[in-house]
Amino acid sequence: MAEEYTRFDSTEDVMRMDFGASRISNAKTTPQGFLRCPARLTRVGVLEYRTSTGNIIRELRPPEEVFRGDSLETLRGAPLISDKHEMVNPSNVKERQIGIVSDSVKHDETFVNSDITVQRQDAIERVNSGDLKELSPGYICNIERKSGTWNGQQYDQIQRNIRYNHVMITRPGHGRSGSEVALRGDDAYSIIEETKPTEKKPVAKEKTKMEELVIRLDGKDVSIQVPKGLGAFVKEHFEKIEQERNDAKSELLKVSGKLEAVEKQLSEDKERFDSATSPEMLDKLVAERTSVLAKAAKIAPKSDFAGQSLDEVRRTAIATKGYDRETYDSKDALLIEGIFEGISVEADKKDFPGVPVHKRMDAKEEETEKDKFDSAAAHRRLVERSQNAWKKDSKE
Repeated sequence: MAEEYTRFDSTEDVMRMDFGASRISNAKTTPQGFLRCPARLTRVGVLEYRTSTGNIIRELRPPEEVFRGDSLETLRGAPLISDKHEMVNPSNVKERQIGIVSDSVKHDETFVNSDITVQRQDAIERVNSGDLKELSPGYICNIERKSGTWNGQQYDQIQRNIRYNHVMITRPGHGRSGSEVALRGDDAYSIIEETKPTEKKPVAKEKTKMEELVIRLDGKDVSIQVPKGLGAFVKEHFEKIEQERNDAKSELLKVSGKLEAVEKQLSEDKERFDSATSPEMLDKLVAERTSVLAKAAKIAPKSDFAGQSLDEVRRTAIATKGYDRETYDSKDALLIEGIFEGISVEADKKDFPGVPVHKRMDAKEEETEKDKFDSAAAHRRLVERSQNAWKKDSKE
């Protein structure tokens, strides 16, 4: 198989007309009176061309180029012409076209196949008489000046980027020898024979002129040799690659930083979870909830506290004692807890009627007793109790 190449020495379009691609056979008449027949339109392999100066040059048409999708697309619906090659366009198609190539273009290992339909009456008569028999595609391509061997055949250069313009039907043997081989008015080549080459005159190859180019890779200046005239293109290409690499590195650092932050947060969350779910903490939470629910049940025996948080339980309970829910739902949780505790004290006293609630008190005692039901005072007592809790723990 052919080697793969990426360097092109020719970016200019050149014309090629390949004679003797195949011959028309098995033509059938359509309901409209046209002639339709299967045909081999072109092929892979090494083809020999004669230049306008008489030299022979061997060009490889590799499978990866001949069977490329965008190349085959240009054959679909291509105009069919006769007698002589001429690039077909809107200005001359009316005079030149005698038929059309089918939209169904396929290939096997060697040939590109399709159906052709001859539509013009004079061309149909010439096909039926055998005067028009041989198929020849006309196309544009680029040339890679690279020699080598393909399936045992030597070649001097390679056809790339093949774009078909038309398919011609011509007389048998047309273009294989004589003056008709050389095209007039341009430097296009014509194919002469598709046989294996014998001893051929070598084609002189022009030495490619090189120039030095300095590019920057990984922060260092590197000197390379490139074909003359391609320096700007190569430098732009490498600068683009370098920028893409730097952008990728920056993005990787950002992602790594985000990953470290997530891992740190997960570690901290795990520590908090482990602390919150320790046996000591669970026991404390159960005891606290049991105590609050018991007090709430005394304050509001008809209320349902299922599924509520401790803060919601307290707010629900004090609402039954005249504390407007709309007003106190926005109050601080510590204030609500103080009110709740004050009300629960009153509820406990009602459970023991033998305890004298109304007794003679001096002014200070009356003020203290009054403070028990004052929300601000209740809050102060809660804060004091929290601040002095450590003293009780140290005594224990």
